[in-house]
Amino acid sequence: GQTVRIKSGTYDGGVHLKDIHGEKSRPITLSGLDPKNPPRFVGGVSGLQFSDISHVVIENLSVTGCTGNGINIDDGGTIDTPSHDVVLRKVTVTKLPKGNHDAIKLSGVDRFRVEDCRLEEWGGSGIDMVGCHDGVIVRCQLINGGDSGVQCKGGTSGIQIESCRFESFGQ
Repeated sequence: GQTVRIKSGTYDGGVHLKDIHGEKSRPITLSGLDPKNPPRFVGGVSGLQFSDISHVVIENLSVTGCTGNGINIDDGGTIDTPSHDVVLRKVTVTKLPKGNHDAIKLSGVDRFRVEDCRLEEWGGSGIDMVGCHDGVIVRCQLINGGDSGVQCKGGTSGIQIESCRFESFGQ
């Protein structure tokens, strides 16, 4: 049930957090202190990577200029224990290189929400999922992107996409 508030400012990307577990009625929240001026994570292979997490809310953050994926959430390499009950809210990801560089990469994540996010100038997919289940992507803006807007692959199922805006992106 803890909330970690991050002050506005610029921070080095490449942050990797793992084994973070809240509770169903008391998620752990990582949030920018000022939603109108969110903290910016700049650079790194992945700006922010979360592995083996559950009951976590990530909100009011900005990620830019990474060399790989912007935000990466995964199961920590354990196929039988996916990350789950994760919310990404009011997150912005921008300025990734061309090629297979996703704004948001989800690998082995169940019961998730991506809401009110803005993804702009990515290389691969705006949101790329592999082995993900029972997710909702709602009210997101995907603008000036690379190969695809949202990609569901590798056994991904039960994904609902609604009220999103897709504008000016590649293939």
